[in-house]
Amino acid sequence: MSQYHNRKQLLFYALPIIVSMATIAFCNIIDRIYIGESAGSVAVAGLALTLPFTVLISSVGALPGVGAAIRIAGLLKQNNIDEARKILGNTLVVTLLVTILTWGVCLGLMDELITAFGGRADTIPYARQYLIYFIPGVIFVNFTLNFANCMRVSGYSRKSSQILIAGILANIILNPLFIYVFELGIGGSSLATVASMFICSLPILRHFTNRQNDICFQWQYLRPDYRTIYKIISGGMPPFFMNMTICTVSIIMNNYLVYYGGNTAIGAYGIISSYSIIIMMILSGFSQGMQFVIRGSRDTGSIRQALLFTLRISTAITCIGFITGELYAEYMSMAFTSNQTLDAMTQSGLRITFCTLPILGFQFVTANYFQSICKAKRALFMNLSRQFIFLIPSLFVFTQLWDMRGIWWAIPFSDLMATSVSLVFLWMEKQRSIESTAVRNKIQPIQINDYSE
Repeated sequence: MSQYHNRKQLLFYALPIIVSMATIAFCNIIDRIYIGESAGSVAVAGLALTLPFTVLISSVGALPGVGAAIRIAGLLKQNNIDEARKILGNTLVVTLLVTILTWGVCLGLMDELITAFGGRADTIPYARQYLIYFIPGVIFVNFTLNFANCMRVSGYSRKSSQILIAGILANIILNPLFIYVFELGIGGSSLATVASMFICSLPILRHFTNRQNDICFQWQYLRPDYRTIYKIISGGMPPFFMNMTICTVSIIMNNYLVYYGGNTAIGAYGIISSYSIIIMMILSGFSQGMQFVIRGSRDTGSIRQALLFTLRISTAITCIGFITGELYAEYMSMAFTSNQTLDAMTQSGLRITFCTLPILGFQFVTANYFQSICKAKRALFMNLSRQFIFLIPSLFVFTQLWDMRGIWWAIPFSDLMATSVSLVFLWMEKQRSIESTAVRNKIQPIQINDYSE
């Protein structure tokens, strides 16, 4: 397989995934920009508290969609249309059940959860005002994200991406309409996100109710099948646990920020995470695209080419992010707030947290590479090392030494240590590959001489 074909395949798989994953992130960023300019720094802090909340809700809601997309892609390769339709129908059932469960838990325990995420008396009302609209509308978020994934793997990746991009554009248009014209404030921003997801869900619903499509909703496949549901959920568990890890770390981080820097620190971290999430989504998209290429290839050379190309493009992306963050931190902060205190803290935190960004692409891609070659334990350890093993202890130690600035420095420190672990694992894998190749070369074929006259 040629190097050009590998790159083309990687981009083919990666770009739709990036669009799909970045939709909610972009909507959340747009919300923060409008709220920061219209409602002030405390509102920005309140909205920042909703980030782990929305990650939690979206992770639970997207669980069936991720698992279904994996199953449907495999079944279509086998030309098993009936089973793929069964997966699609049961995904709708699971999506509805998950949404109902989300409504019950989140609406019933909203204040308690916001407090656990770092909310205080002055920020909880803003976070509540955002979530009171977002939680009921999560049905449209879940439906859009889940079935956009199913649409993508069933041969309509461009159509899926176009629908999601239309949702982002709708959010940009609806945000000022609800905030300024209808004067709904932070609730209007949330309502704009929900409305944009509702707009996306309409063409997706129309697509899957069209009987001319091979993969579509049919009544006989909407009956719950427990084995099928188990396959759907088990397929979506790895990214779900990864998102839960991010959510847990966000909760711990928010509580440190509130204790050492108050609402200003929460707001600053919310702005910084808005930019870092975009970079992480792009890295995740290319990494997942690499997984598709590697799993579809049996040639060692093609696997190596896919890894090297993904490492190059991911490093280029993180370097661009690093240069932008270091040189234009002032303008990046000003897009969200005009408060001088919040602006100064955001600029300082942005420059510190982005200082090791160029090496982050290597760590992220390497972890996904080990996942691709069925070495899940190493991949899991590398992912957990960055979020848990290094970050949480360093938060405790660094804040004892440098107070608020210690929180910012803990992030690049954990990135540096996790990247070092990834480098060691990749070097060990390379050595193992060299040794196994040497052993194979030592085995000489038995020569059979023909002495017959």
